[in-house]
Amino acid sequence: MPSITVDAPRFDFLARRERENWLLFDCVKHTVLPVPEEQIAALEQQDKRVRRIHRPLLPGALSAPLKLFVSVSNRCNLTCSHCMSSSSPSGRTEPTTADLLSLIHEAGELGVFLVVVGGGEPLMRHDIWQLVAAMREAGMGVSLTTNGTIVRQRDLKGFKRHDVRVNVSLDGAEANHDRIRGREGSFQRTIRGIRTMLDAGITPTVRFTLMTSNLCDVDTVLDLCNELGVPVKARRAKPAGRVIGTTDIITEGTPAYYDAVIKLNKAAHCGVEDLMNVEAGAKEPLLLSENDCGAGTRIMFVDEDGTISPCTFLGEGFHSGQWKPGSLGETWANAPAFHQMRNLPENKACGSCSRHTTCHAECPAMRLHVGGSLDGDDPGCIKPLLVQLGPTRRKG
Repeated sequence: MPSITVDAPRFDFLARRERENWLLFDCVKHTVLPVPEEQIAALEQQDKRVRRIHRPLLPGALSAPLKLFVSVSNRCNLTCSHCMSSSSPSGRTEPTTADLLSLIHEAGELGVFLVVVGGGEPLMRHDIWQLVAAMREAGMGVSLTTNGTIVRQRDLKGFKRHDVRVNVSLDGAEANHDRIRGREGSFQRTIRGIRTMLDAGITPTVRFTLMTSNLCDVDTVLDLCNELGVPVKARRAKPAGRVIGTTDIITEGTPAYYDAVIKLNKAAHCGVEDLMNVEAGAKEPLLLSENDCGAGTRIMFVDEDGTISPCTFLGEGFHSGQWKPGSLGETWANAPAFHQMRNLPENKACGSCSRHTTCHAECPAMRLHVGGSLDGDDPGCIKPLLVQLGPTRRKG
């Protein structure tokens, strides 16, 4: 494949003032670091293009979202059983190009660092690369999730030209993946899509959504990703869309779930997101607090129908109106649901746990869905099983 020029964003860095430090976003590397004023000044003296962003500080939250999750459509060529937006080939709910360009401009002005693009299947939008170009022009990073079955030459060029972080969803071994995705042959098409990306010099990250029905496929997914040479990130199915009312949401720490979490933790090419980190070392430092959940403090969602929320998985009780031009910053600063997420009571067991600084299993949406309370016990906790089964599994 001919070489593809990567478009440089308009800025080298975005710098946003947050209390005593700045948050510095590298527009090329997609990294975020807290830095002192002196480091910002040094970059400017080196003729780096730094956009300084000053916004009113907010108690308990960053002055603007670090990440903005945007669902661009509920149209998809598949009908996945765990789809958060209940997407399908008949889906017709999606913002217009003009609305999305306005939202992107607003996010850029607000000082958002990263736009996480999902759906539906984003690559089914005819204007997806116009939208991504606008995000990059504003200096924002772009992460896009696809099912990998319809990757075309224009998409390969777009991924490389705009330096998009690509995620490909994979739900298990072939039979399970096809069943979950609702279409026979989708597994082979997804693997073909991943190989096509790799041949073009693009290394995607496999996103593995853990459910009760695919716990048995952890070894297969890890081995396949190792063979392909791609990283994998695992997370639990969350309460939204089609999965609600099924038995696929993991609601307790069973031995099968324990074994899956241990295997995912041990795999060098796997990152765990909202699964318990069982390693002794501390997790990567977070920018605002030790709480993994960034809903309303670091992240914000805009669904395909324009619904704004701190996190779409929290459900209708946390919906904060419909997006309209100029409403993003106002909602972030003042919406009651966002204030509620910034003042969450701490689960006493988690707060006093010796693994508090290493555990990733902190999800208020899961607590609310399973136990009816934002500060209840998290169904992803496997600490009792670490005590009960750890020695047995190590001997085995």
